Amino acid sequence: MYWVEDSVLHVSKARGQLSTAPTLVYGENLRQFEAAADARSQRTEIRVTGWDVASKTAISCYANASIVSGVVAGGSIGPDIVSDAFGQRSDTIVSTVPLSHAEAQQRADDAFMHMAHQFVIASGVADLDARLQVGAAVTVRGVGALFSGVYHLTEVRHVFDTEGGLRTQFTAKSVSLGRT
Repeated sequence: MYWVEDSVLHVSKARGQLSTAPTLVYGENLRQFEAAADARSQRTEIRVTGWDVASKTAISCYANASIVSGVVAGGSIGPDIVSDAFGQRSDTIVSTVPLSHAEAQQRADDAFMHMAHQFVIASGVADLDARLQVGAAVTVRGVGALFSGVYHLTEVRHVFDTEGGLRTQFTAKSVSLGRT
């Protein structure tokens, strides 16, 4: 996570989920909400290859939907939807040069998790709530069974003007569809 404060760039690890994640309910504290699911970038497997200098052997590691299971509270994830519709879709990352098996596995896991979080992207406007912060997990309800569920906030702006008053504008991502 990064932010600029008084012309100084601050960088830190992203915060984990808040212990009291806010719930946003359309028509109550959630004023606007738009979401779209896009399976074009979803894959069923991501492979990373490299060369282990110490043992002089090729490295080949992969990540699949099993690493996403810890962040899904039900519903269908993008890789499963792609698999059901089109079969296996693999990508191999060749723009990286891991020098060990552990490094290759970490890069594959990171790339898969990043890809999975690009599946559902939403934006909205909520009543002002200081708990709405980048990195926080929020539960969205009242927007239909397909898009209701847990989202991770990626952009947050707390704003005020004479037309809308105090409010929070946000962008969020989710790895799955069809939660209730």
